[in-house]
Amino acid sequence: MLCRRGSRNLNKLVSSATKATYTVLMFCNAIDDFLPMFINYKWLHLYSTWSYNGLTNARYNCSSSSWMEAAQFFDWFINSYTSHLVQPLDVGVYKALKQSWRRVLREYYQETGYKNVEKLMLPSLMKNLQHSGCLSRANAIGGFNGSGIYSLCKENMMKKVHMAEMISKRAKNEDDRQSQEKTPTMQRQKEREKQQEKIGMFRGSRMSPM
Repeated sequence: MLCRRGSRNLNKLVSSATKATYTVLMFCNAIDDFLPMFINYKWLHLYSTWSYNGLTNARYNCSSSSWMEAAQFFDWFINSYTSHLVQPLDVGVYKALKQSWRRVLREYYQETGYKNVEKLMLPSLMKNLQHSGCLSRANAIGGFNGSGIYSLCKENMMKKVHMAEMISKRAKNEDDRQSQEKTPTMQRQKEREKQQEKIGMFRGSRMSPM
């Protein structure tokens, strides 16, 4: 609790409903290294004017309560433009997790004959998943190491960026190929429809009374 010396009624509660609230995070270590401030506003959308004339390299975000929540911390911790490339759980954990979960479900379905998971059974299935060994120390360490987050490795990050670019190019080429294959088919279909319309008009003219 912060107060002036000699203040009284320190247990008095003051509502913040009529006041502006902000969260300002400052970070330093034992050797006097300071990271740029993180300033969080109480709002639903962040406006560019709210960072005008601010500190160099400071980060800004907002939340409905102005409190620092998981989404805001993630925005500060990992750049929003690279988070899809350096997610350590995607690299080292989720593949083994999904494989183990499929095995747990398969065994459960075979034993019970059920086709879905009831709420009462979910805790025991989660326990089986935990004991399957998929959430291991080695997988967690491998995920952070493979993504280049810890230990920090620029080469590993660049490999993932290059791989993502290759996958994006392949997907684009495949879409272009499919669109090219569909174009002649669509043209032939349109020509066939025009011919059928002409035939229908010709037959109608012959059958119409004079």
